[in-house]
Amino acid sequence: MLELATGVQAAGSLGFETYLVLTPSARLWVDVPRLTELTGHPVQWEYRLPGTSPVAPPADAVLVAPATFNTVNKLAAGLTDNLALGIVSEAVGNCTPTVCVPFTNKPLSAHFAFSASLRRLSENGMEILMDGRVVSPTQPDSGFDMVNLFPWDDALRRLLGRLAGQPAAPSDTGQ
Repeated sequence: MLELATGVQAAGSLGFETYLVLTPSARLWVDVPRLTELTGHPVQWEYRLPGTSPVAPPADAVLVAPATFNTVNKLAAGLTDNLALGIVSEAVGNCTPTVCVPFTNKPLSAHFAFSASLRRLSENGMEILMDGRVVSPTQPDSGFDMVNLFPWDDALRRLLGRLAGQPAAPSDTGQ
């Protein structure tokens, strides 16, 4: 089971009020009740029905993490077939500080579409946190062995920097 609690706790310790929005696939891998308890807010993964109130206020900042190959490519293509992609796409369109931390395996990170997508997201204001010093692509089927190495603290510090008006840090977008 993917452990997001570490990231939620780190965000809380830095003063972030955290709302989690998952892709439908990610919802199957996480402990939704525990994350709801940690954030104090419902974890979302589906669009709300017309006429119903939003569960969360507009975001001051967005962290897309861990961002899969699929999520990165859909974001770059402007696809919003789930709530998480819709929220991130709107955040980018609103110039909301956004940091994306891709987490994929080496074969997928070498795919031509992935590097093009990272470049496109970066060119449109999203900070990409992916280089050999921070997040190294994993071998196939090894991601769950590496979840404890996920750079939550670095990602959140970058997000705080973006909120403070600091420009995006240089990143390796796989070019």
